[in-house]
Amino acid sequence: MIFSDAAGLLELGNKHPDFTNGNTCANCVVLDYNYYRTVEKLIMPFFDVALPAAAFEVGVWPDFSDRAIREDLTPAAVKAMTRLVDRWELTVSDIGQLLGGVSASTWYSWQRQSPSTLNSDQLTRVSLLLGIYTALHVLHRGALADEWVRRPNLNPLFQGRTPLQSMLHGGIPSMLQVRALLDGRRGGL
Repeated sequence: MIFSDAAGLLELGNKHPDFTNGNTCANCVVLDYNYYRTVEKLIMPFFDVALPAAAFEVGVWPDFSDRAIREDLTPAAVKAMTRLVDRWELTVSDIGQLLGGVSASTWYSWQRQSPSTLNSDQLTRVSLLLGIYTALHVLHRGALADEWVRRPNLNPLFQGRTPLQSMLHGGIPSMLQVRALLDGRRGGL
């Protein structure tokens, strides 16, 4: 369910392709295998696992220093961020700031044509934001999952701000804290 929810942002719907036998389960949609693997590489390493974790539970961490890997992940990452803008009702300024200072003109050009590659910082930010999105959709059903980032939150972590404001002002460290908070709630903390 976790991957399905994150993948929903990337047009995989609530369903998962079963490529082991060439068929799909009753709830699946058939998708391009390469696209599915790209999405899996971007999202899977950021799932929580119980410690100590077996190797198959963690997945393979993408090497963001490898340009070929970044080029492989970039189209799915940009597509996911475009959908996140719609789901979270983000402004161009918001998404630019969340991605580490992307200008409005750059964002609009990415909408016309995906860049050849995002840098490792941008892919890390995308991965964190997708993890937050996923955790919210595991914790909350319906509209609350997407509204949560804009709603006032009394948790001391946010210092009187919304989670979105906190992430906009705090960058990656704040995104990590929000992600940890939500993953803790998912784990019953």
